[in-house]
Amino acid sequence: MSILAKARNLAVYYLKIQHGEGARFWADKARALSSNDPNDTFLLAQALMQLREYKRACHILTTDKVASQTLPFRYLAAKCHVECQEWSEALDVLTDPSSSDFMYQTQTQQRAEAAISISADICNFPTEKLDCQILLLKGRANEELGNINDAVDCYKSCLMKDIFCTEALERLARNQYLTYNEEMALIESLPYVEQSSRDQISTLKYIYHSMMNDHRKSLPYVPPKKEYQLLQQSSEMQINRARTHLMGMDVLPCLDLTIAVLEADPYHLQAAEVHTQACLVAKRDTELYTIGQRLVNVFPELPLSWFAVACYYLLQANYSQTRKYLEKVLLLNRLYSPAWLAFGLSFSENGEYDQAIPAFSTAAQIMKGSYLPTLLLAKEYYHTGATAVASDLLKKALATHQTSPVVIQEVAVMFYDAGEYEKALKLLNQADANVKLIDQHVTVEAWEPLYNNLAHTYRKLGQLDEALQQHFRALVAKPNTASTHTNIAFVYVLKEEFEKAIEHCYIALKLNREDQMTLKILQMSLPEQTNKLAPAFCEQLLHEDFPNV
Repeated sequence: MSILAKARNLAVYYLKIQHGEGARFWADKARALSSNDPNDTFLLAQALMQLREYKRACHILTTDKVASQTLPFRYLAAKCHVECQEWSEALDVLTDPSSSDFMYQTQTQQRAEAAISISADICNFPTEKLDCQILLLKGRANEELGNINDAVDCYKSCLMKDIFCTEALERLARNQYLTYNEEMALIESLPYVEQSSRDQISTLKYIYHSMMNDHRKSLPYVPPKKEYQLLQQSSEMQINRARTHLMGMDVLPCLDLTIAVLEADPYHLQAAEVHTQACLVAKRDTELYTIGQRLVNVFPELPLSWFAVACYYLLQANYSQTRKYLEKVLLLNRLYSPAWLAFGLSFSENGEYDQAIPAFSTAAQIMKGSYLPTLLLAKEYYHTGATAVASDLLKKALATHQTSPVVIQEVAVMFYDAGEYEKALKLLNQADANVKLIDQHVTVEAWEPLYNNLAHTYRKLGQLDEALQQHFRALVAKPNTASTHTNIAFVYVLKEEFEKAIEHCYIALKLNREDQMTLKILQMSLPEQTNKLAPAFCEQLLHEDFPNV
């Protein structure tokens, strides 16, 4: 064996065992011994990338003007630019800016590849399906540059060329660039038959569907029983289920899954992201503080770390600190959609609706497959008096998420506010039915507003017994809620069942002693012959030392 062959073999060996220094040393010697053979240049570039010397790797890849036109060289050079977050330069390398003519670009590449022979064995670099990886890189670069539509096209094309390139599918799903119907159409259109065996198709579809943004628990594809049972042990499948629970407002099962995954793997970033969002929804500020501190200490370069900190301050109603950390998140990744949503919430909860609208609008442009930013945006327009715009946004959300109870309820509230109670009732009952379809064991606390909204609508229509039934459902869903007891008392007043009304007023005042509406209802509930005692009685209740509940 010649010294050149030995140097190459050593470089490849050290690359395989992640010994970057050894790989760099012997690749450099092989390059010198072969008088700058492109194969050795490529080997040296890989070693430098393993050492995170991306600028130097990119330089030597582009020095040879002929070799730099080949697909492997262009791909690795673009990877270097991506690692340096030089997104425009990465696109330039991948698209060959010397000509916008595709035929010219292809002929240039073919001439270079004919002149330069890149050996997969020497370079330790497989070149099959490299065009797919180039599409993936182009998608990432377009995404970072804000060209979302171009990024989506690249990811779709990438999946068509390689159905196993799950990073493309993950980016489409996690960033919610597609609607649920578009996601389903993409999964169905993938060339499974051409790229996999028939016995793998049902399992692949099951795995891919579990990654999608659907609030329903049942999946249309079921793999063989043994494979199904084994797949459930995968941490990523568990996180997919957790994300599904979260989208269905089923927060407690979501947290059970994320906690289990994080106990087994404390640095599982997907689990940490879903757990952070679930803690925000469940208002668990202590857990947010803990996970935020851990993430910042270990991953200070990640947007998620600072987002967790921002969420903690959002729950503390410390909006200036919230925005401070969200600005840091957006400096790291300006397309991090949860940060835009949190930005909007920090303004909305402080009554700054005009400031919240741009934040929610940005989130809506990024998360085209999610109803959440559209709903939040509609609420802000409603607060500012632009009811027509709010109505259009709600109808748009309903058109793309016809089965979502959250969307249906918001549209129903719009009809309620407009005095169209029959339409509101029909939609609220539809939302209630869809909640049961999501999961019969759904965490009912999340739907307490739905039950109270149903009760208000029944009351407006004069159906008082049905109103009481829904208020009691809300009380079961979320016990010890003062406003629900007050609502129940008000319905009993309308039914002229004053003794029961007084009972619920008393409970409500124990929970919230300064609620003037409850005191007013209480005074209405006292028998007519004792009305003169009502003010004194109310005064006594105000000064009574009620226990904390």
